[in-house]
Amino acid sequence: MKRNLELLVATATAPGAAGAAATAVAGDSLIIANGQKARILQAWSDHQAAGFAQIIRNTSGHDTTRDLRYEVAISELSPHMPMGVASELAPQESLAVTLAGSATAGDVETLCMLIEYDELKGLGDQNLIDWQTLMRRMEKTVNLDVQIAAAVGPAFVTSEELITSETDLLKANREYAVIGYKVRQEAAAVYLRGPDTANRRLGGPGNDLDANTTLQWFGLLSRAFDRPMIPVIGASNKGSTFVGVHADENAGNINVSFVLALLK
Repeated sequence: MKRNLELLVATATAPGAAGAAATAVAGDSLIIANGQKARILQAWSDHQAAGFAQIIRNTSGHDTTRDLRYEVAISELSPHMPMGVASELAPQESLAVTLAGSATAGDVETLCMLIEYDELKGLGDQNLIDWQTLMRRMEKTVNLDVQIAAAVGPAFVTSEELITSETDLLKANREYAVIGYKVRQEAAAVYLRGPDTANRRLGGPGNDLDANTTLQWFGLLSRAFDRPMIPVIGASNKGSTFVGVHADENAGNINVSFVLALLK
């Protein structure tokens, strides 16, 4: 069965301790696409003050008052959900997101969700492999460093960088699996986008304090769910494969080092 992954982001500005409704950032939607099935694989938050992140599924949820609610520490981008335990979604259902945290004017609280769709019509194929395939085909690893200039958000960066912008080490006519990444500075989310991802954002938390998780992010997902979730990039697509981040109200450079495996 063909499955597709996509990163979705919602933000709220100065929601305070009681919380306020969050809205999807430009280009995203909190209405689930009309696929056969969908699920939240993982969610994480970037908060300027301790609070909570809440997701209410209006069709498939447990209840319409609290449903999925996660306590969030300040500036802590750890996953909210146990790896391998997804939250099911219904096609075309609306998600109501509430974020609580800072009451300071201009402070942005951010919720990120990695969504998986089954047989999403019109999306196109994503080049994904599972952990067993990676182990069987892996020849050697290589690191690619990318520096991304993040302007004031909340928004996905408009200045995405090519994955080979700093270090073009990919061998011609070969394929590379993206196992994970490491960030020098915090960002709500780090993502890849290009022909091999069907031009949808695939990503994870920009957690600068938990490299053990981010370095194997896609590998962790694949092992936990036991299905293909590791992106594969063809070297021939390096000129159209981009890296980006989601920025809050703070501007700055985000340095990302990706771990790739050359495939046989």
